Amino acid sequence: MLVLLDNARSTEQVVPLLPGSNATVLVTSRLKLAGLVAAHGARSVSLDVLHSADAREFLTARLGAARVDAEPEVVADLVSWCGGLPLALSIVAARAAMEPDFPLAAFAEELREQPLDALDAGEIGTNLRAVFSWSVAALSDEAARAF
Repeated sequence: MLVLLDNARSTEQVVPLLPGSNATVLVTSRLKLAGLVAAHGARSVSLDVLHSADAREFLTARLGAARVDAEPEVVADLVSWCGGLPLALSIVAARAAMEPDFPLAAFAEELREQPLDALDAGEIGTNLRAVFSWSVAALSDEAARAF
């Protein structure tokens, strides 16, 4: 069994949710959660943004090769505007999948004009502005200003 605990705030939030049986638990967090490593033997894996080739492959998997191959320069622009962030790419892919007849160039134009507005698929978990606000809330005042 695989248990996914996404966007954890703290070790204290995660511990009561850990299963008592043999299961693999994957915890995602913007924090290091050293308590899970120290007290529960968790392995910490830091992830970086996707490289452009991986980001293009990600969009291809979500939208299909025909659609991505039809607008290669636009896809490169989308990948660039998303900065390799999997969530940003997921939002672009979700919006494009919901509008299969809408040219990808229209999404790219929207990203150029209003990047954070374009990275909103209509739900709290698919709104990059909201997700960034969660990250900022976890920072000190000084770090939040820098962010």
